[in-house]
Amino acid sequence: MLITALITRKNKNNSTEQLMNLAETTFICTLISLAMVAFLLFIYLNKVKPSDTKKHIKQVAGSWVWMLSLLFGAYAFGELATAILIILIAIKGLHEISRLFILKSNGIKSETIQSAGIKNTLDSSNNSKLTNLTNTKDTTTYKHHQNLSIGLSLGLIASLMLMAASWLELNQLLSQHQQRSLMLFMIFVIQFNDVNQYIAGKLLGHKLFQRKLAPTISPNKTIEGAIFGTLTTAILALPIGFALTDFSPIVCFIISVAMGLCGIIGDLLQSAVKRVHGIKDMGTWIKGHGGIMDRIDSLLIAVPVFLAIYWFL
Repeated sequence: MLITALITRKNKNNSTEQLMNLAETTFICTLISLAMVAFLLFIYLNKVKPSDTKKHIKQVAGSWVWMLSLLFGAYAFGELATAILIILIAIKGLHEISRLFILKSNGIKSETIQSAGIKNTLDSSNNSKLTNLTNTKDTTTYKHHQNLSIGLSLGLIASLMLMAASWLELNQLLSQHQQRSLMLFMIFVIQFNDVNQYIAGKLLGHKLFQRKLAPTISPNKTIEGAIFGTLTTAILALPIGFALTDFSPIVCFIISVAMGLCGIIGDLLQSAVKRVHGIKDMGTWIKGHGGIMDRIDSLLIAVPVFLAIYWFL
């Protein structure tokens, strides 16, 4: 009996120590992440052109901090809290995508878009072109546009469901193998790719390449932002990977680059959906950054790929 009691007590002490270590690691990584966001934005705000709107920049920064805090918070509270957050994100994302179909086949109406809380991105000339296009329902071009919008929207839904399923599976696997710190590493890499690509694009855009990354789909994205943002994140991920994972520096670097590329693909997929539907943001839930889908677009492809890498390794 005494031996059993001692073993039980030792197990409880070990569990408490693991929770304390987990909480400490989460707290430190959160502080490091927020400090990096603040530092990068400080550099950018000092370089920002007078014509740029600093209010918008602060709103975007606020959305980053909000999302990071939410993800790190769910991680700190454990497997169940993370699973609940993933399910809620998927539900909210489906809700935002479903609202795209308020664009009736009888024409794209700005007032209908605005009443649904979706920002219209089209200027008057483009809007009139699309309106005329939808009024000519017997043309091949109109049918192609309709098929394209439905196909891309279904692709976005499939990507959202795959991301949620992969994230839930990863959450369960990492908890079972006591490797939840890998999820913290994944969150850091994917989310900071967003930050670094945005700032690198603003600071270095068109300095080396005159051509944009995807001018038809996402005119604001630059090749410089994609390259230097991804490389910056990969370098920053090295010490984080050393602290949170058993991966070698080379593996951490390769994973970070892969996550950056996947983030760009997910972003472009959603940008294509928004462009074909004639909207700027998926919603207005997050001030300054649209809806929840506008914040998780980089996760859509990256999370399933991270799960595949985890299985492979």
